[in-house]
Amino acid sequence: MNDKHNFTFFGAVLLSFGLTIPVLAIGDCFPIKGKIVNNALGPGSTLGVVHASFRGNKFKCGLRGDGKNQDPNDPNDIGPLNFNHTLVCDDDAGGNLPVHSQLVFDTSGYPTAAPVDCGFGNLQSFPFIEESQPVPGTGTGQFYGITDGSITIQGTLFCSLAIDMNFSGELCF
Repeated sequence: MNDKHNFTFFGAVLLSFGLTIPVLAIGDCFPIKGKIVNNALGPGSTLGVVHASFRGNKFKCGLRGDGKNQDPNDPNDIGPLNFNHTLVCDDDAGGNLPVHSQLVFDTSGYPTAAPVDCGFGNLQSFPFIEESQPVPGTGTGQFYGITDGSITIQGTLFCSLAIDMNFSGELCF
């Protein structure tokens, strides 16, 4: 089967379930921005909430961060802070079946100032910057078909293990 037939078959399957795909030109990019309220759960693990604006929609989403090692062969790994971030939103982009928008980001960053010792254990507080790229093929709902893009995240890890962040960038289809 060629790509045209695969797309037609896939589209027919989605329509049979009452799902629709927005018609976009290849390379269409849309701005995204928002705020993240997060907590560090332990070494390499975070859990939080995202408030985002994308394509005229407001999203409330859960965010899970799974730490990973820095890959010296990956040009996107720009520092020692490396995560796969999974975003799952409370919207319903489906028809007959619920479809919650979801997307995985490959994230890497670094502290932007010297860490401050919190005075107990090995815990430190610091501001940071991260760059995140969407992982193609992981989008559902409003994020279905995302192939490229990048967001910049600026935040602070506090001694309480709270992490407050703001982000902006664009996602492309």
